[in-house]
Amino acid sequence: MSRARLLVDVGNSRIKWVLATDSTWTPGSPFPTQNSPLAAALDRCWSTLQRPGVVVVSNVAGPGIAEHLDSWVGRHWDIPVHYAQSEARYGSVINGYSKPEQLGVDRWLGLLGLQAGYALPACLVDCGTAITLDLLDGQARHRGGLIAPGLMTMQRALQADAHGLGGTELRAGAFDLGHDTAGCIQAGCLMACAGLIEKTLTQLTKGSTEPVRLVLAGGDAERIGTQLSITFELNADIVLRGLSVWAESHIQHST
Repeated sequence: MSRARLLVDVGNSRIKWVLATDSTWTPGSPFPTQNSPLAAALDRCWSTLQRPGVVVVSNVAGPGIAEHLDSWVGRHWDIPVHYAQSEARYGSVINGYSKPEQLGVDRWLGLLGLQAGYALPACLVDCGTAITLDLLDGQARHRGGLIAPGLMTMQRALQADAHGLGGTELRAGAFDLGHDTAGCIQAGCLMACAGLIEKTLTQLTKGSTEPVRLVLAGGDAERIGTQLSITFELNADIVLRGLSVWAESHIQHST
């Protein structure tokens, strides 16, 4: 019986995965969620893997993606796919939503990874298609969060909805004031993301002598992090780490 757990984080833009055992953590190559045939990507990444004991998934990309995953895993390994769900509580971590099931599962798992890996209080900011920010206090209670457009989402929205801004070629790079339309969009959106994070952390720590640890995740975390004047840590795998925590108590290995 394989003790390996195939942990899969299905985001809106990318699918990240790792093979985990009690002693090893082996990340695989991420691949796009939507922009390529999913079956072909799964063949390329997973067809050479030994049949895992369990497949556990965090999925925020919708039921169509889940159907493809179920079909592929069923055909190749003849085991079910287990999908994590948000809960009112896991151990000492208390969900701060008034309707706990409505908290995005990736955010919930991120909180489990945050509690497992860091001293509290701590704030997790995921810098992906959306920017999500969630705070765990010193007792692991989720104090709530915020959702805003992510860096690329913000830039594309300007191009799509503002007259005269469409068709500009957006470029990656270090921050500078723009000297053309693309540069101004890039600079403005980057500073908007960084300013959102810094302003929120300032508000959260106002009047408190207890520092809040800041952890950044997501595809644009490093780029946005370069513009922050506050201390932070990068953790690209925090949702997968939280998924591993969740799976330990929810899922039995297949035989």
